[in-house]
Amino acid sequence: MDKFYMDVMSDRMLTTVTLPVYNNTFNGKNQSIVGVMGVDVTDEELRKMEPSAQLGPGGYSFCTDHDGYIVFHPGLPTQVDYLDDPPHYDLTDVEINNKDIIEVRNNMIDRRSGNATLDVYIKMLDKKCIIPQRLRYYYTPVDQTTFSVAIVLPENRNFHLEAKGMNLTKGGQDLNEAEKEGVLISPWPFCWDEIIEGNQTVAQQNLSATLKSQPSKCNLTLVQRLVFDFEATKYFFNYSKYSSGDREHVFASFVMTEGGLSRVFPPEKSYLLDGLMDPYTSFLYKRAIYSTSSVFIVPESKVRVFDVSNDTVITVVRAFTVTDGKGKYTPGVVGMNISATLLLETFFLSEEIDSICYNKTDIALCYLLDDAAFIVATNQNNNLDLIGLFFGSHDPHLMTELHMKGVYQSIDEFNYEARCPKDQKVNRGFRHMPLGSSFGSLLSVIWIFDLSACLISSLWWQHGESFPEFFYEEDNTTHCITRLTKYYLGSNSTRASEEIEFNNCSRVFSVAKVGMTNLLLVITTPPCIDVQFHPLLPDPPVPVEVFPDLCHPHVKYRVRPEKCFAFHKLEDSTKCSAIQLHSFLQPQFFGVGVLIVFIPISNLFHPN
Repeated sequence: MDKFYMDVMSDRMLTTVTLPVYNNTFNGKNQSIVGVMGVDVTDEELRKMEPSAQLGPGGYSFCTDHDGYIVFHPGLPTQVDYLDDPPHYDLTDVEINNKDIIEVRNNMIDRRSGNATLDVYIKMLDKKCIIPQRLRYYYTPVDQTTFSVAIVLPENRNFHLEAKGMNLTKGGQDLNEAEKEGVLISPWPFCWDEIIEGNQTVAQQNLSATLKSQPSKCNLTLVQRLVFDFEATKYFFNYSKYSSGDREHVFASFVMTEGGLSRVFPPEKSYLLDGLMDPYTSFLYKRAIYSTSSVFIVPESKVRVFDVSNDTVITVVRAFTVTDGKGKYTPGVVGMNISATLLLETFFLSEEIDSICYNKTDIALCYLLDDAAFIVATNQNNNLDLIGLFFGSHDPHLMTELHMKGVYQSIDEFNYEARCPKDQKVNRGFRHMPLGSSFGSLLSVIWIFDLSACLISSLWWQHGESFPEFFYEEDNTTHCITRLTKYYLGSNSTRASEEIEFNNCSRVFSVAKVGMTNLLLVITTPPCIDVQFHPLLPDPPVPVEVFPDLCHPHVKYRVRPEKCFAFHKLEDSTKCSAIQLHSFLQPQFFGVGVLIVFIPISNLFHPN
């Protein structure tokens, strides 16, 4: 099995599984290889084997090879250049590296089975946040392969919900008109083993018709849970409809379930959840289930979401749990889409801090920051323009102090296989051609092939413009190393007050955690005048200069496969990987090499 790559024809991630074919008719020993058979497998096919219902949206699976490289993992970067080699990402490149992850990795390389409960940091799908979390890892080797697989799930994931005995005919009738009540369903293969495509109206009508006429064509586990969630969330629509109260700054309320069903009130605001309905891929859902408090999520500063009132939309989500004698279970999350003005009025115009923050930006600047140090609200006049901006780019001086004081902590991620824009363009009409000449090749007939390659490449240099365009298409990127810094709330974020001095300039700031939320209230005096600080930018990843620690990183533990690929009980392992150039073949190679060299030389002396 090779690494995953993007297939240019199907636009899907796939890998190639190969197996050597041996001729073992000669006494059953020292078989000769006669060929290789293989098949392409998409990541979708492998994901179907994952017990996703048992793992839940907070769990996942991954696979590594004998060197610790990732075969598949939900955090594996996708390959964007079809012609490049598949990326070689180590487990420690995908999971945030620490000594506990390294121990799990080494055990998987050594083909051991085991489990471990680790305190790790999870990368969120919005690529801005990392969340401290306690996860359980279970791993084991795969027989007759060089691979090991693992499943990971939250420590508090003790059981899952499986619905049975639901009336699918009635459920199909209810779903036929469900969109009018703000019901959305995830793009899952509920029936016919096909992923639901198209708009919600068509998708729900097709699912309803199949449930009523041919329920046997549906995945009973998925549709029974969907119907169960439909019944269990009916109260949400009625409660939101008749108990809405003052919703001037509340654009929408919603509930999302693990079974793939969402409800939005009012229904016409369903577009606010576009692309976020699947609990297994929705960063809204994952932010909620990985937290024990309410999570405020701001849109990116360059891609802000506005309502018809031209006010920025901020999303608030929180997971809800069900408890019984066996433990806790999280069946879904609830949330609201609120206006930024609501936060401004609530925090900066209230009686407690009105005298400090309201209309006094000349002496006090007030901010609400999220757990990744992005601005959620501020008392400044251009407050809407600052929402979603990283605080380190707005006030690098104070952000540096917050980082040094432990209010925020950070983790650097290095991508050793990144692509950066080239400083220089490659000349058109010339394609670099690697040559295999070496001292060892001078001692064999292989030098003839290197000579022929040299002559052919010289012809490419002279006549490159005559070759088709795809032969010399320019690549305007080059290999580089990038660093991505992510911040999270540290141990000193509960409450702190400090005075900082820099070049005869002093500032005072205070911070306090806001209740059961991911928000941090920051009140500070204005920045020092004529003091310049370089902005701290967590995104996008920036190229870094190569320094000794990057040139000579810590050598990672790897092993070579110990077994022959035949895995036959009569196999003589001493003959594995043996390579020999038989003397009776050398004259044939010599003749072919002379022929290859002669043709380009004759063309030079006898042009057409």
